Amino acid sequence: MIAKIRQWTPEVASLAVLSALAIFIRHYGDRADQYLTAPYLVSRYGDFVRNELTTLPFWKLFLPLQQIKGTWSTTGFLLNYFLESRLGPVPAHYVLVISSSVAFYALIRYALGSRMVALVGASFLLFSRYNLHIYIAPGSNNTYNLTLFASLLGIVGVRIWRHGVSPLRAVLFVLTLIAMAMCYEAWVNVAIAALWIWLAVAVFLWRSGQPGLQPRLAFMGLATFAIMIAYVAIRAQYSHLTFRDGTEAQLLHVHLNRREFSVILGDLLNNVMLNFFMTVTQIFPPGFGHSTHVLNSSGTLDVVAITSGYLKSISNDIDWMMKAHYWTIWRFWAGGLVVAALFLACKWAKKAWFEFDSGALVKLCLIVPVLLGSPSHSMLKVVHWTTWPHTPYKVSAPFLFLLGLMCVLLSETFAHIARSTVRQVIGGALIAYSIICFLVVPRVYNAHIRFAWGEKGLFHQGFYPDAITGLKGFARNNICPTVGVYCRRQ
Repeated sequence: MIAKIRQWTPEVASLAVLSALAIFIRHYGDRADQYLTAPYLVSRYGDFVRNELTTLPFWKLFLPLQQIKGTWSTTGFLLNYFLESRLGPVPAHYVLVISSSVAFYALIRYALGSRMVALVGASFLLFSRYNLHIYIAPGSNNTYNLTLFASLLGIVGVRIWRHGVSPLRAVLFVLTLIAMAMCYEAWVNVAIAALWIWLAVAVFLWRSGQPGLQPRLAFMGLATFAIMIAYVAIRAQYSHLTFRDGTEAQLLHVHLNRREFSVILGDLLNNVMLNFFMTVTQIFPPGFGHSTHVLNSSGTLDVVAITSGYLKSISNDIDWMMKAHYWTIWRFWAGGLVVAALFLACKWAKKAWFEFDSGALVKLCLIVPVLLGSPSHSMLKVVHWTTWPHTPYKVSAPFLFLLGLMCVLLSETFAHIARSTVRQVIGGALIAYSIICFLVVPRVYNAHIRFAWGEKGLFHQGFYPDAITGLKGFARNNICPTVGVYCRRQ
């Protein structure tokens, strides 16, 4: 018992320190209490919460709710409303952030066996701005539910893969799948990725002559497929409440009636590239792939100065052309990253097919969902919102697979490093890098908001909180006076 306590104490302490730091930055840097002032359902669907929610039959809570645009909210909005009502919006937010990150840590720790790799993976989730949008639209808090249930599903899936299907594991797998399906529509992206992995591994086992593992693989694949079909069949009955003209959620199929096939293709290509770019740049330095003219514009773009006076007399009429160019320059970088990812996918597919390399298979299984991005959002019409690659809450599912791939590559790297000190230094540097990005990203997003919307902010609702400015204010108001009093006493 003492040996186990000694073994787990460093891990628990490390996670506790990182979690405390994440909460500290969100609380005093982001000033979360100034943004998350009421439960989301109360602020957005107040009449439903006050007049109908408590009177609904209990069984209806397990079905899509017409009053919430037909969304399936059982383990998403409704669970979060329960937490927010009991704990308050801000503590509930912290609970969701920490629990999803700890679950991901447990998945990586169990799957790869490395404490440092798991800490790095958890830090990139803890200190990720993939859901910065929660400060403008708190409804995106259900993305944490998705990452939580997806991580738990991964743990159960690895357990089944290693030890076979037992009644308890089968029940846990199915219940976790159902919980994930009932939390957020983007769970479909996880299901599609899971079916791809099932297919890829099945082909690999067939090629390498390992039929003994097929039953456990078949169970996970068929369970996922069955629940996905049931979900789509039921959810489709409420789709008219979600996908409506004049809203952000307009499906591409509306162009079919007009035979606008080129528009469908163009929108689809934009969405795929957008979702892929938003996914991979979550681990890149802030501002990667974006024009410095946007980042340094302070809300205005001096086209005359940029073009050295070209067409000065009519510049005001055509400035939008230059603005559109700098606004969408990220697409060139996205294209390059797609080519690089496709190259890696083909390389790993070749090694898995011809050399029966299980490590290459794992990496192939993880990079394909990253390339797919978010199919549930790729099927939507392009609107103003989808020309801007700064709403990564939409790609929370592929982001998890990207982090998984990063952890696998890091684990392989550590396998070639004998000295634990070196591994710890590398891991510590990556954790520090994730924290620095966490602090800087809001400034990058706000520069784009100011460039597009001016001083009124995103959809005229202001800007994201600047954590650096918040921490400076905290230090100025709390630390500096305390230090000054101490020095005077000395």
